[in-house]
Amino acid sequence: MKYSIEYIPEAHCYLEYRGARIDLTHYNLDPGEQITEFFIEKQIAPDDIGEMKQKFHKDFLRQHYGKDRLNNIWHVREKCISALSA
Repeated sequence: MKYSIEYIPEAHCYLEYRGARIDLTHYNLDPGEQITEFFIEKQIAPDDIGEMKQKFHKDFLRQHYGKDRLNNIWHVREKCISALSA
């Protein structure tokens, strides 16, 4: 493992429809695939998806990995997202 990180918790927004949680984050994700596990579940308004969601995500990572590792963890996360988007 290049960065010695087993996983990085990700903040996702999902749509709840007829009692089902549907992750619309990814383009090719099967809409029928249910989201079943969460570290934390927080209801937000559409306007909160940007800055507020990122702050919430960073606060969670800071608590999960520690203040000293936050910047490195966030950097690795961004590299992973970039690689998956390529």
